[in-house]
Amino acid sequence: MLVRGPSPALRPFVHVLWASEPSVGPAAQGGALPWERMLPSGRAHVVLRLTGPSLRLLATDASCSPQVIRRAVVGGPRTSAYAKEAARGAETVGAQLSVGATRALLGVPGRSLAGVHVPLDEVLGPVSESWCDELHALPSARARLLRFQALLTERLSDDAPHAVVQHGIARLSDPLAAVSVQALVSESGYSHRRFLDLFEESTGVTPKRFARVVRFRATLEALQRGAGGAGLGQTDRDGVGLAALASQLGYADQAHLTREFRAHTGITPARYQLAEPHQLYHLPLPAP
Repeated sequence: MLVRGPSPALRPFVHVLWASEPSVGPAAQGGALPWERMLPSGRAHVVLRLTGPSLRLLATDASCSPQVIRRAVVGGPRTSAYAKEAARGAETVGAQLSVGATRALLGVPGRSLAGVHVPLDEVLGPVSESWCDELHALPSARARLLRFQALLTERLSDDAPHAVVQHGIARLSDPLAAVSVQALVSESGYSHRRFLDLFEESTGVTPKRFARVVRFRATLEALQRGAGGAGLGQTDRDGVGLAALASQLGYADQAHLTREFRAHTGITPARYQLAEPHQLYHLPLPAP
């Protein structure tokens, strides 16, 4: 998997880009389970599956039939987990967008994509299929990633989030800042209702839920750093590590951290660490 940060032109709108080769996909790694629990980041993503089977997605409770998307998908911002069938070594190209960037890149606000997956052609029209064909014809993951970056750059509009939303995103993106929504409302100069509406329209989540998922991301990163017997992982069996982390990130206590983690993922922090996932937001699952 080739992963890189965006070009300067895309930096305000794209968090990270990636491209995979069949030789380094899940099938080639050996023993990878066919389904993954995908954990929430609060950011939207665009993924083009250039080879392999159609994408199959499930709500984590598996209460309905899988959603099937043939080639390219937009995953909206979300704060809860879902299940995805692993690509099994398929060639993919993708981008995780910055918070609030869907209108500038895709022409639609975050609110209209929140918590759902939509075929990319329903958002961009026939250009989605032409992107897939063009990228599939390129000889390497690096070439596909660079061309995908150029295609996204060509899509850019000047429809950035409202200035007060950008300010709110920046303030809430620090998990240690403990900024209240009321403080952001006061700083915005707008009414409480108007500020919330502007924020959710751009980002797809309320300020409060965004702050929670930011803190969840910081928790996830800390747990992965501690996995495998280093740092936090040496002490979490007796709760000392998780208690310290809860205090550091502003949770009321370890129980509060565990409740929030379960709300975002459906599992406990301990179960996440035991799984030792190779990618931060990808947790192997048995087939449903």
